[in-house]
Amino acid sequence: MAIAKADSLPRTHHIHIFANNVLAIKMVSDPKPRQEQLLAYTFYQYMLQWLQKNLVNTLRVAWYLGHSDIPENEQADQLAKEITLLPLSLEPTITHNICHARKCLKRDWTILWRNSSPHQGSWAIANQILPSLNPTPYFLALVDRRELFERLLQCKTGHSYSGEYYRRFVPSVDPACLCGEPTQI
Repeated sequence: MAIAKADSLPRTHHIHIFANNVLAIKMVSDPKPRQEQLLAYTFYQYMLQWLQKNLVNTLRVAWYLGHSDIPENEQADQLAKEITLLPLSLEPTITHNICHARKCLKRDWTILWRNSSPHQGSWAIANQILPSLNPTPYFLALVDRRELFERLLQCKTGHSYSGEYYRRFVPSVDPACLCGEPTQI
């Protein structure tokens, strides 16, 4: 609403916004993509357009201690509550869509994982942990050790160069171990 008033009054060149939410202040001053960014990004874009209209225009967003003897504070709180009830007419952002897709992926994967019982196969031991879209600390520790990371990933997915792998994917190679075991582990 302040933007519409500023645009309709040609002599308005300075806007001061006082907020008692430090996170909200940081979000409106940093346009990088993040979850729940739609309102902050919209605010940022409108303010940027307004500032670029006239080099004299200034905007100041400042923090103040909540309910600190500012008479308009109760009215501002009421307006803030009312605006959260308004339906959004803007399209969701890419970040919102990615976040939603990740949530759906994890939900569906977890349901599939829980219903696929018992956990068997060459990677059954690794399959005891609930699905996660983020790597475990053990994998993160191996980021700088690429060869070890690749071998661990091959073992967990059943694609390591073992007798079982050769039996399934390269039948022309003998799966026996050099020690005499029928299948190399």
